[in-house]
Amino acid sequence: MSKIKKLFPNNKEISWLYFAEDFSRLCKIEYELGEKFKRIDITRILNDVSNDIRHDFMAWMDDINKLNGHNIEWWFGNISSRDIDTSNLFRYCCYIDVIERLWQKNDEVPKLIFIESVVFVKLFKVWALKRNISVQFINPIIFVYETFNKYVRYVLNLVSSVLRMSNRFISAYISKVGQKANKVNNPFVIIDTFIYSNSLSDNGNFNDRYYPYLYDYLSEKGISIAVHPIFVDMRYFYLSIYKKIRKSKNFFIIKEDYLTIYDYLFALGYLLRSPFRNINSKPFRNLDISIIMKEDNLNSWMAIEAILIYRLFIKFAKINFHFDLLINWYENQVLDRALIAATRKAFPDIKVVGVQMFIHTPNILNLYPIQSEIDAGITPHILLEMSNNNIEKALTYTKNIKCKVCASLRYSHLFQTNNNTDHDVKGKGKIILVLLPGFIFESMEILENVYKCIRVIDYHRIIHIKPHHSFNPKTIIRMFGSKRWPQNFKIYTGKLEDIFKQADVVISAHTSAIVEAVIYGIPVICTMRQTTLNHNMLYGLDIEFVSEVFTYVEMGEKLNQYLNVSDKKREEFRITGTKIRAMYFTPVNKETMNSFIESISETIESANMARSH
Repeated sequence: MSKIKKLFPNNKEISWLYFAEDFSRLCKIEYELGEKFKRIDITRILNDVSNDIRHDFMAWMDDINKLNGHNIEWWFGNISSRDIDTSNLFRYCCYIDVIERLWQKNDEVPKLIFIESVVFVKLFKVWALKRNISVQFINPIIFVYETFNKYVRYVLNLVSSVLRMSNRFISAYISKVGQKANKVNNPFVIIDTFIYSNSLSDNGNFNDRYYPYLYDYLSEKGISIAVHPIFVDMRYFYLSIYKKIRKSKNFFIIKEDYLTIYDYLFALGYLLRSPFRNINSKPFRNLDISIIMKEDNLNSWMAIEAILIYRLFIKFAKINFHFDLLINWYENQVLDRALIAATRKAFPDIKVVGVQMFIHTPNILNLYPIQSEIDAGITPHILLEMSNNNIEKALTYTKNIKCKVCASLRYSHLFQTNNNTDHDVKGKGKIILVLLPGFIFESMEILENVYKCIRVIDYHRIIHIKPHHSFNPKTIIRMFGSKRWPQNFKIYTGKLEDIFKQADVVISAHTSAIVEAVIYGIPVICTMRQTTLNHNMLYGLDIEFVSEVFTYVEMGEKLNQYLNVSDKKREEFRITGTKIRAMYFTPVNKETMNSFIESISETIESANMARSH
């Protein structure tokens, strides 16, 4: 930082910006720069920008898809995916609009900008040149380093992909030795779902956290099930999960049992071709962002898995592996597109049911189908949503896809009692519950704001911190700083519904648990991100006991307000929560369960009649 400080020798206040996701890094920079440097708070501006340009961006993506979508492999890459966890396109477009708005204000022009990515520096330079703005890069050698490092990462990821595929292929072969293959009988349904290391017990008992009740329901209907697994966080440890799968009474589709070496070489060829692939582009809001598109295209690592899935289901038609229905956990990611595209091509008479048993947030753009995807045949025939409110959200960018309400299987516990009658409305303990999302940077930002907030409002009671199941509590404490960890921060690992019965207020973001808290009538404080995109699952819900806060000072104000709510008011919140439940969720019953198999009901009836005779 000394080099940066020398560039500003006078005693005047220096305004600066931070365009990156790592909030911990932001705090470190702010501390090292000192009081002379004043960071421009873009929290609200960035949030407004994402809301303002989102529809334009999706319309632009529709046009880009039409220019490139004639090649099926286009749909398996980062650019078309709009997945903000892997693609920076939308976020960087938002950053550019933020600096544009600050520039137009004149009085808030930054003299110093910290940027996380060399490719965004290049995009910023394009923007600056169009406006005759002089830009000095403090560390130009980083361009050479990052360019070199980019291709090193590309090669390492290519090697990693080869090792991972080889590991899976060998693990599948070893686990198959001495095991009898399970069989399925018609009619049968393929269920596409995520598999974690703890999804199967050692003896093969399968617990699908995404579709509780559905397996029993289909069995009662006489429908056999084939599970198409998408493995999560396995890295290179596939042998143990494959052994469990081979022992399971459920039939699992293991693609290594069907694909050949040629299929794997073909998939790897995608990555080898990607640096040389021509991309047809057009400006977004009068700015050429093709440089970001090329970078995104180079990072399309999930395309390998997508191509293998595509070739697998095309091969099923050739080997007469027929099924009656495909139920796809539909997040509109590249794996979903490959699965759907292959099924619709190889089995044109088979219905694809896309299940969106989750709550939409505006900035997770891949969740929303757009018209170019429907035209390309990579979307389900029908979307199942948990309520009419969710249907309305799903159809934000196109109305040309059939939707139907289904049972909210993962949230059935919200209907098992009279919603929240066990929750004590009396705020005796003044209990604050902090729910951390499954994203480490966001979790650290929430904790940092809570940490600053309780010091300002002088709060000393126990604060319960519930980590996401993806993270070990020790990891959370270590990343935040074990020496800084306040004595009144207490890790909670019990059931969510149990702590909800005690909580007076919930602080969180980017998790559906905040919707459950509202249903219990618990006030919720949604923390908004400082320098990146927000994901508030209560977005658009205008009720008294839900608040968005952009700073730790605002958080303190809302905490004081909600901790001192009267018992009468809490009872009103609980009544409102019961009404909110119907906005987001639908109970499990015969009618709502039937939505999953409605398209093959005639096949089921025919099969049952045949068995009875």
